[in-house]
Amino acid sequence: MATRPARFDGQFYASQANDLKEQIKKSFLSKVGPQELPPADKSMNEELCAIIVPHAGYQYSGPVAAWAYLQASKYTPKTVLLIGPNHSGFGPEVSIYPEGSWTTPIGKNSINNELAHKIADQGFTLDTSAHKYEHSIEVQLPFLQYIFEHEFNIIAVSMLDQSLATTLKLSKAIANAIKDNDVLIVATTDLSHYENDKSTRKKDSELINKLLKGNIESIYKAVARASISACGVGPAAVAINTCALLGAQDIRLLKYETSAAASGDKDSVVGYSSLAILK
Repeated sequence: MATRPARFDGQFYASQANDLKEQIKKSFLSKVGPQELPPADKSMNEELCAIIVPHAGYQYSGPVAAWAYLQASKYTPKTVLLIGPNHSGFGPEVSIYPEGSWTTPIGKNSINNELAHKIADQGFTLDTSAHKYEHSIEVQLPFLQYIFEHEFNIIAVSMLDQSLATTLKLSKAIANAIKDNDVLIVATTDLSHYENDKSTRKKDSELINKLLKGNIESIYKAVARASISACGVGPAAVAINTCALLGAQDIRLLKYETSAAASGDKDSVVGYSSLAILK
């Protein structure tokens, strides 16, 4: 079975294990981050269904992502299902990685073949080509490997087609496949791209408000109406709808910030948010 090597180490995150762990640690302790290291207090009454996180270079979005990963560190899922946008354009409309494992400088995770195939059997494609040059899922793995001391396997789903119809179909397929299993969903999207900070915050606030309400159709309408350039609306909507089908509808905003916090440039920014979906 094939191993997918890390392809974006040295670009989106550090290429050496010790440097990468230190980079993640700094994300948690950053003034934009939660200023707390995992594991978080494990005493909780809620069940975490999903987190929604950004996927830029760690220096930009790592501290925002850390808020969701701190929340996730309370739990010990057997499988993490990762859903990201397809930026490269390679592969089918929805691509599910079929088998093997993924590696990063700090760890290796096997694919949950059984659940991956259960999702694919409901009208989707097992494929590796869409994942070969895609960063959005890969950049989540070091965070997951950092927060979880236990072994866990993964499912990787890349969405080229992020239409409402595909989102609804995919979320139903995922819910059917994972309903009796211990699975955490990690969906990833960045928000508005390359507008000024004021405009970005206004548009992102509108989108986040729709995400928090959990109405999938209204999310898509808001994106179209306000021309919001979020790259992973589909993955975020799939997480929300899948969790709703599984009985989890408590959606919370953990953190929002723009790239200006790291770069100082307010003329052209990208928006980032961390959300959690709980039952």
